[in-house]
Amino acid sequence: MYLPANLHALDADALRQLLIAQDRELIWRQTKIDQLTHELSLHKRWRFGVKTERLSAEQAQLFEETVEADLAATTEELEQLSGKPSAARERPSVSRCHPSFRAPRSATSRTPPPAPVAAR
Repeated sequence: MYLPANLHALDADALRQLLIAQDRELIWRQTKIDQLTHELSLHKRWRFGVKTERLSAEQAQLFEETVEADLAATTEELEQLSGKPSAARERPSVSRCHPSFRAPRSATSRTPPPAPVAAR
């Protein structure tokens, strides 16, 4: 956009024509900026999107194995530092208990006991 050096010498019609031309160019430039911004966002989405960041099956398996090994090593190190086994290894799960140690199902009641009645 250029401005003529003799703006003060232009009449009203010439100034209107200049204003219209500058307005058209300004609209064209803003439209071009919007188009380029949109195109850039599409390229960024394509380049850095979730699909491109996804691990392959082999990489995911290696990652899971590494995490499991790190967790096992950290747990072992914590056990050595604390001097006692972790709570997960300390108490056996119900399925590993010998059947003679399990309470019979009929002896276990899930209903709360009745509330005591106050004497009058």
